[in-house]
Amino acid sequence: IITGGTDIDPAKYNGNVNHPNLWPADTERDTAEIALAKHLIDEKETPLLCICRGIQVLNVAAGGTLNEHMLDFIEADIHRSPEGVWAMQDVTVEADSLIAQVMGATHVNTTSGHHQSLKDLGEGLRVVGKAPDGIIEAVEMPSHPWLLALQWHPEVTADTDATQQAIFDALVAQAAERKQAKLAAL
Repeated sequence: IITGGTDIDPAKYNGNVNHPNLWPADTERDTAEIALAKHLIDEKETPLLCICRGIQVLNVAAGGTLNEHMLDFIEADIHRSPEGVWAMQDVTVEADSLIAQVMGATHVNTTSGHHQSLKDLGEGLRVVGKAPDGIIEAVEMPSHPWLLALQWHPEVTADTDATQQAIFDALVAQAAERKQAKLAAL
């Protein structure tokens, strides 16, 4: 799992390093997580779940870019509460996507808290989920056997929302299956 957190340093994706709405970057974390994402993309074996900042890390690792601050181009912020924290927002996902298969749903209500979003999509990624305002909320990599990247935080409501818990259950099942395959190959 590549988790949520602070903004990625825009220098990592040729973005605006002087944008006034940037949160402090952790360049050591950026470097480590982008390298990890690149490794897992190339390896094509380990199941990967990317959450919030994680979808952004994945996109940058695949050569994509980010919007430093969504309010630069959207009118209303449905992705954060007025206090700048959690908001509940709808997401529609493609019916033929892995995330729809995993969640058993194509329309879900998600917990969101981001001010950045994917801009130019990274190589090999497929958009499979969007918010009502068109912001990308989920991507997959068809060439990878099991990779889900979500802009929302499924961990916040997994205890009460079966669609969100199913994401973690599927990741654990895939990891167990991968472990069994490795053991069988020995």
